[in-house]
Amino acid sequence: MGKLPCYNSVANWVRKLGLSVYEEDAPQGRKYAHIIDESIMINKEKLLVVLGVPAEHTGKPLNHEDVTVLGMHIGSCFKRDDVKEAIEKASEKSGSSPEYGVSD
Repeated sequence: MGKLPCYNSVANWVRKLGLSVYEEDAPQGRKYAHIIDESIMINKEKLLVVLGVPAEHTGKPLNHEDVTVLGMHIGSCFKRDDVKEAIEKASEKSGSSPEYGVSD
């Protein structure tokens, strides 16, 4: 019977995969909407993620291939100016400002 990988192995895999996805260039010239989320917390630090999704409705639910990671930021808290800066950096990466944004 196989053994389960330890916590550190799984954490390393997630970190490496997350970094490779983030380092890929965002397709240029597409109209994006931003999904901004700050719900992930590890110890005392939060992760602010900015995702790019097609701005126009495709007639189907979003799937993994529709989403592009445009920004990941770590901090103890994110105030208005921090979120504004994250959106501006994401806009630079995608080559255009978002058509609209979604957040909770």
